[in-house]
Amino acid sequence: MSASDINTLRKAALTLHALTTKDMRKVWERLDESERMALSPLLDELSSLGIPKGRHWIDDDGVSPDVEDAKPDPRAAIRAWRASQALALLSTQSLHTVAMVLRIEPWPWQAEVLDTWPAEHRHALRARLEASASDVPPRLSDALLRSMVLAAAQARHTGVLNKAASSPTNRRWYHGVASLFMLT
Repeated sequence: MSASDINTLRKAALTLHALTTKDMRKVWERLDESERMALSPLLDELSSLGIPKGRHWIDDDGVSPDVEDAKPDPRAAIRAWRASQALALLSTQSLHTVAMVLRIEPWPWQAEVLDTWPAEHRHALRARLEASASDVPPRLSDALLRSMVLAAAQARHTGVLNKAASSPTNRRWYHGVASLFMLT
């Protein structure tokens, strides 16, 4: 697929994403199967990145009307996560990274994630949260949140995050490190 074809598909996905659900459904029904298969992952990606629906993202000449406003807000995307999504993604990160993400702001799913965090690591995570109550610098928090949103989008598209894969006890390095600290 050429670069111009990819750009055309991206523009089409943004245009569809800007439509109301009813209008989008009408357009979607008129597309052939190959067009739907090409657009579907792009539409999923726009939703997973938290890009709001119903906003006109591209002018008729194919240029974004306001480039600065077109940037997705990673905080909004992360706020929209369900607790199970947050737990699945965060459990693939180090405790230090998880503590940093949780310190950035009080997320709507945060209490549930802390309550359902794997028991063998829950105390360590809470201790990290309490020990370093300082704010995360804005540039660092923005970069961290953008990477978390991208990781979530990639995981959704590749199907990498599932309950078994995200369990800390199923991480490759876990058993080696755990064996150093556990009596057998």
